[in-house]
Amino acid sequence: MLKKICIILLCLIVILFSSCNTEQIDNNIEDNEAVSSENNNNQNVNNNNTTQDKHEDTSNEDTDTQDEICTINYSPNQANGGNFSYDKENIYYLLDNKLHCMSKENKEQKILFPNYKIRDFMLYKNKIYIKYNKDSETKYSIIDKDGTNEKQINIKATGFLCTPIIYKDYLYFTRETNEDFLYEVLKFDIESGKHQIDDIFKDIRTSLILPITYNDNLFLVDFLQPYNLISYDGDKIKNLEFNGAINNEGDFISNIQIVDDYIYYYSKNCIAKEKLGDPTSAQVLFSEKDYIISRINVTSDYIFFTHIINNYDQDNVVVEINRIDHDGNNLKKVFEDKVNHSTNMSSSGIYIIDDVIYYKSVETGKINAFDIDGNIVEFNN
Repeated sequence: MLKKICIILLCLIVILFSSCNTEQIDNNIEDNEAVSSENNNNQNVNNNNTTQDKHEDTSNEDTDTQDEICTINYSPNQANGGNFSYDKENIYYLLDNKLHCMSKENKEQKILFPNYKIRDFMLYKNKIYIKYNKDSETKYSIIDKDGTNEKQINIKATGFLCTPIIYKDYLYFTRETNEDFLYEVLKFDIESGKHQIDDIFKDIRTSLILPITYNDNLFLVDFLQPYNLISYDGDKIKNLEFNGAINNEGDFISNIQIVDDYIYYYSKNCIAKEKLGDPTSAQVLFSEKDYIISRINVTSDYIFFTHIINNYDQDNVVVEINRIDHDGNNLKKVFEDKVNHSTNMSSSGIYIIDDVIYYKSVETGKINAFDIDGNIVEFNN
């Protein structure tokens, strides 16, 4: 009997010991899993940080970069030829084929990359992309914002490439074709300059109208399908119905701008607008048969435009910069520039930065600065 009791007690002790060991093992497993999970999480965070560091600095600098992309791709300034750009600290502009940098705070100016004739430039992701002449050849380079650390982009293409635009890390050019007044779209890698074959653009023909960006999309007008508006997101193309209300008597639309989901465009003597994707909303805002409209720049409040009065009986003509409301009312002259008949009117772009209008005189080549009411703002050429 005693022997049986001892055996039973021994079994109970073994069971109890096993249970304690099992609980300890389970606890160890949970602890190990927790540690492993924490290590994995830390590793993932480290990996993510490493990935971010590899591509670019983040946090505030990334926010600044996004702000810069938005401001530089402000479509009215783009459509006017892109000779003015800006970031939070400086205004950059072309004058006499030199790239100038002016501090917004103290107005101090300096010339960047001074040894060459700059043709075009763009700000993008804390760099400046320039097109310039060197040894009778057209070159493309990336430089820092202080004009140093040049890196050439080896772009090889026959024919004349028009002013480029940067969109989602690619350079887009238009190039003249054998078809009258029609241009094709070319896409290049922004770092290497390698031509990216993209069949999306093979059947599209635009004109001298510059592509523009709006709401993270690239927009251009396809002239093979008259006034077909193309929206491109970097992957796919979307065709938007487009009225082109001023397409009369063979007039060509001269450029497009998009502000607050309205597309604005003009021809020789008309300005019109319509809601994106709604051709029935098209309306002519301004029309004057004696005017020759050269450029427009649309802000959130006004439409500014340059024009000359078509009167060739005088030795000089006057180029006026006028403004109208978005409904076409309240015409007001804000600036005038006396111009000789022989002057090329196409160079009279209007650039608006921080409510200051910058206009390069087509007669003197000097830059005039004034506010939206025409009051002169100090600017040293």
